[in-house]
Amino acid sequence: MRTTRISLGTAAVLASVVAALATTQAQAVGTTDTGASADRGAVMMVLPKAPEGARFSPTAAAPTVSPSAPYIHAKEGLISCPSGSLCTSTWDPTAGSWKIYKLDKCAKYALSNWEGDGAYRNNQTGGVVSKFYDQNGNVLKSVPSDNTPHAYKWSPVWSIRNC
Repeated sequence: MRTTRISLGTAAVLASVVAALATTQAQAVGTTDTGASADRGAVMMVLPKAPEGARFSPTAAAPTVSPSAPYIHAKEGLISCPSGSLCTSTWDPTAGSWKIYKLDKCAKYALSNWEGDGAYRNNQTGGVVSKFYDQNGNVLKSVPSDNTPHAYKWSPVWSIRNC
């Protein structure tokens, strides 16, 4: 049994190394199309290093959206933004990493605990314009589906309508 655990552990380490090398290679050539993805319309979104002064804080509140939406966590590097999605990233102090939401179902998403710097990429199709709203429901920004990464400060944003 011990040999099986060591073998599985070794396999996990090797898989991590291969994934890291693939990410480094993709960053070096500036890849924007996943190519190998089942969704040929997926693009890559570049995540920066942690925001200045950001740290891991297990007692902080995690950023969330309501209704719920799929998300992943990532430290930095490249992540996929599928065709048909508005992808957003905000710092999650409870995980010490970026929390990337893929907003693909038409809805008005209420944001909680989205503070400071982040980014978005509107990879929706059909000319969809997303909107960011303040606490009073006023439009802060209209976001065309230009499939371009944009830095954004989330603190004044209270909700997002992705359609």
